[in-house]
Amino acid sequence: MEDQIRTEVLIVGGGPVGLTLAIDLAQRGVGVTVVEIRGPGEPPSVRCNHVAAGTMETFRRLGMAQAVRNTGLPANYPNDVAFRTAAIGIEMGRIPIPCRAERYTSRGGPDTWWPTPEPPIVSLGESDL
Repeated sequence: MEDQIRTEVLIVGGGPVGLTLAIDLAQRGVGVTVVEIRGPGEPPSVRCNHVAAGTMETFRRLGMAQAVRNTGLPANYPNDVAFRTAAIGIEMGRIPIPCRAERYTSRGGPDTWWPTPEPPIVSLGESDL
């Protein structure tokens, strides 16, 4: 067994930034190796439930924005952000965010008009616990 790996670029960390960089470099013909410290079969620890517009623009350039947007919640599921006293406590406020099916066309709320071809998304469904 060989103890060395030869690669043009070594990316440490298979999170969103590392994997996006790996995809970008690979599309440009650069040899990439991604290393991750998580053990085999160990699930990732999710640390976000929102993908920003700038990140979605990068995904669009890489040809994968729609695949990312189609992942997760059903297309008609509302993405509102609710502020509560506890996970199932009294609702104190809400930011209406359109469902995926209406994300490009909705204009009726504080999170609806984005001067970008790729508005942000709420991806994990944890916003309305």
